[in-house]
Amino acid sequence: IYWDGSGNFKLAPIDIPEFKSCKTMELFFNHLVLGNIDAVTKAPQVIAWSEPGNLFSFNTGVSGVALISDSKGDIRALENFADRLVIYTEESITVVSFIGGSAVFSMETLSHGTKLFAPRSVVSVGPFQAYMGDDNLYLFDGTRMIRPIGDRIAPKLKRSIAGAYGNRAYGFSDPQRQRILWSFWSRRSSSGGYIQTYVLEYDTYDITKTKWSRFLYDRENSPLCMS
Repeated sequence: IYWDGSGNFKLAPIDIPEFKSCKTMELFFNHLVLGNIDAVTKAPQVIAWSEPGNLFSFNTGVSGVALISDSKGDIRALENFADRLVIYTEESITVVSFIGGSAVFSMETLSHGTKLFAPRSVVSVGPFQAYMGDDNLYLFDGTRMIRPIGDRIAPKLKRSIAGAYGNRAYGFSDPQRQRILWSFWSRRSSSGGYIQTYVLEYDTYDITKTKWSRFLYDRENSPLCMS
């Protein structure tokens, strides 16, 4: 669905045959890029991009489709990162660059074993992106190196995440205060739980200088609050 600035939301007339849904999308160099597409068949490792300036046209001009063949796992998130687009799968990171012409994009898989746990936990912070893995919090700087940044809180974090709902965790950036917040639902009992938020305070010019805090919103609630 989309909103054009007036009236109600409308159903997007995407012209991919039998298009049903996608797991993630991003606007990149005036192309709408879709990832992990469910259409005639499910294509969890495929991206498709629209004609530039025509966000619903995927069958004309320089629109196209690509299989991220050297990735590991399904596509979970697409995120703009300076002049590149980052494709996060379950176990790898691929970067997309705009080259123009009939090829439009080039793609390179930079890292494997990235362990992305929560698609909505990816946060852009200046020259970095940070995200929640299944055993730690990680920093990606656009190169082949993935740096763990949550060693001090990783054991407690791993125990706290409710396996069935932890992948609904959200990441938020607060650049004015130079901090990132990750919130997720944590199970307390079979009937409910509470919200935990981990806060990372950082120095943009020296990412090794960090401070962690944890907040508990101690009120019984359902995991649906993080849907």
